[in-house]
Amino acid sequence: MKSIPFQLLFCLAALHTITSHAQSAQSPLQPHKIELSAEFANNTRCPVFKESEPVSLKIKASGRRASDDNLSWNLADLDGTPFGKGEMPVPKGDAPWEGILNLPKTPYGYFEVYLKFDKAGITIPQTGTRPEGFVTFAVMPKIERAALPSTDASRFGGQGTNFIKTGEFMKGDYVDPVYPMTGMKWIYRNRRPAELYPSGPDSFVPALDPDKVREQGKWSGEKAAGLCLFIDAHSIPGWLTKYPDGVKPPAKVSPTNDGQSYPPNDFVKYGQMIGKIAAEQALNRKINFPDQKKNYYEIHWEPDWHWKGSDEDFIKMYEAAYRAIHENDPDGMLLGANYGVLSTGNKHLERLFKKGFGNYLDGIVTHTYFIPEYQTPEKGHLSQEMRKLVALTRKYLKPGAPIINSEWGVNNGSYPSLKYHWALKDEAARFMRGHLTVLGEGADTTFYFYTADCGLDGGGLFFNLTYPKPVFGATHIAPKPVGTAAAVATRLLEGSRSLGALEYLGDNVYGYAFDRGGVIVAAPWTTYAEEKEILLPAGAKEVISYDPMGNSRALACKNGYASVKVGAIPSYIFGISKGAIPSVALKTAEKKAIPGGDLIMEKNDQSKNIKYRMFSGNNSIELGEVSNLKVPRSASSGILLISAIDGKNGEWLGSTALELPNSVSMDVPNIGTFKLTNTRAEAVKGVFTIRL
Repeated sequence: MKSIPFQLLFCLAALHTITSHAQSAQSPLQPHKIELSAEFANNTRCPVFKESEPVSLKIKASGRRASDDNLSWNLADLDGTPFGKGEMPVPKGDAPWEGILNLPKTPYGYFEVYLKFDKAGITIPQTGTRPEGFVTFAVMPKIERAALPSTDASRFGGQGTNFIKTGEFMKGDYVDPVYPMTGMKWIYRNRRPAELYPSGPDSFVPALDPDKVREQGKWSGEKAAGLCLFIDAHSIPGWLTKYPDGVKPPAKVSPTNDGQSYPPNDFVKYGQMIGKIAAEQALNRKINFPDQKKNYYEIHWEPDWHWKGSDEDFIKMYEAAYRAIHENDPDGMLLGANYGVLSTGNKHLERLFKKGFGNYLDGIVTHTYFIPEYQTPEKGHLSQEMRKLVALTRKYLKPGAPIINSEWGVNNGSYPSLKYHWALKDEAARFMRGHLTVLGEGADTTFYFYTADCGLDGGGLFFNLTYPKPVFGATHIAPKPVGTAAAVATRLLEGSRSLGALEYLGDNVYGYAFDRGGVIVAAPWTTYAEEKEILLPAGAKEVISYDPMGNSRALACKNGYASVKVGAIPSYIFGISKGAIPSVALKTAEKKAIPGGDLIMEKNDQSKNIKYRMFSGNNSIELGEVSNLKVPRSASSGILLISAIDGKNGEWLGSTALELPNSVSMDVPNIGTFKLTNTRAEAVKGVFTIRL
């Protein structure tokens, strides 16, 4: 701030005094601005409640109130469904006013409490990343997560830390209560060489004394929460980096940016550094994390944005790290290469695998972003790119190699949630569809990003009420729809395994099936903004439907089909028959068929009087017995579900997905000529028109 001469200060003070006297003589004093605030009486810094807990709001108003007023309140869920409303009288005057609002009981889910003075028009101001007008809370469903044989068998992890327990930045446990409440089991542990070894190979001394390691871990939030550590060892210190001629080394190495652009100048020393990190973690796991079966390491962070070296040096880094990890940690696994954009990473991996990259990998770690990032997972081709990644993994790595999506999240861009309420639901929809697609297509684990908003455009499971101070490590947070939906998914799908995509549910309807300890769960959704009613092949008399917030109800099935309302945020249907899910339990002798053509099935037990049924969209068609099966001529192209059903008791014995190609295809090898092919069993008559 520039200094101001004493004389000027005196003149300004005199002018202020004269002006104040003139204003007081001409007009009455202006009332002080009324300010309204509210916080929850319990779980104040993270208002998430159990079913049995009462929910109360402590409301305060300050400033001069010119007249008696009413504070109107109403309680609603994300869709605006009302759960209560009322008024609280607030007297006029200057004295601060306080009131307690005991809220009505609600179902499970995310809720908003709107508050506003009727006369003054004052409402709750924007707080951090939470929009003005309301405060939020959540009620978590009473659903037990499936038991796990080890913590690293969990399907869910997360990124981000918050200091909720103490309410003080950088003080106390940064895991509790967000990770246990949300159901995230995996967490990053930062062991970046550029930070551990700033001045030489001896900069870092690993903790290898069992007594000291035991004492260090005594206060670990990760240990108390029973989490699984993922060791992030990306970056190379500047003194070990091989900079090309003409490239000036940075004064201070940024681990993620210039710390992973070039290879080490000594691969032996690099391996020794990674080896020390692995030796320390090997002991730490045995002492503090005995429920974690393996140790997991990565040495890159989105190298598609940062790496400037050669493929050969890139592979040599993994060779050195792979050997160092396995020599110092018998239970260690090196995963790579943690590319940021999934489609770009697939291209890099395919090229590197052909050069022997897979010899030095125990599994895959990746981020699953797509460009542009604001589109939906379906338009971003997430399922197709995940299938490519799974295929590459199975082809080039050992059987059982894990695939871990260690980061993916969404944000709204340009602050729309502060402007448009619908953006909150859109965020939850895109987020949950992305993570379920990743799991459904074959990833073992997926990480939620980020615990609390790290910007005004969202990106977190919770509102960050302390933004922008701090941006990361919020001390006060509040529920968002996306966080509540994410917590419900961990309760319903933890410990499950994917049974694949449900591709026959109709236009703009997607979904996956999961096996949760022998109980089959379908997770469908639609890309429409509004709910859509579909028929879901269930092969059961009754199923249990869970909405995105965890509320359940029983649904009776008719002829083995459940009538289900699906929305933009995935829901969950429990109790699907194994015979209604595509699997190897039912096979076709031919993989494809055509409208009007024969459908040849493998022989089955004729004593069961098996009937076959075809399903696509909301249409179910009886096909008959195995000896006389034909695809209806009216059948549309796409994926169909063929189910074998016991004609005596109606039991669904097995199903298979059948691809029905377009009945007419056209090949245009060059301009002016084309080849038209009829794949039907009979001649096709009609007019074929080409419009350019």
